[in-house]
Amino acid sequence: MKENVDYELIPNDTNWHVRILQGDFIETVYEYGPLVVSEDGEHLKFSAKVISSPCFDDIDDDNIEWHDVTGSILSDIMERAFPKNELGTNNSQEHSD
Repeated sequence: MKENVDYELIPNDTNWHVRILQGDFIETVYEYGPLVVSEDGEHLKFSAKVISSPCFDDIDDDNIEWHDVTGSILSDIMERAFPKNELGTNNSQEHSD
């Protein structure tokens, strides 16, 4: 997935929304819930809440295709943001004694 080709990020008052630009979920707008690392530390769990969709009334986490698309978009967002440290993580180099 590529930003501004397959999806676009839309600023919101509290976070970012994502609009899908191509494919089965075209023009669907959604937002990610909190990201959680699995207990074994090997996987990242997420949810995606649909804000609006012209094609689908009920898209949920049981829809495997939906999960694949939102997971691919999330992966692209994270790959682009981590090198720039734009995720808002607290990676301070300073340590208190």
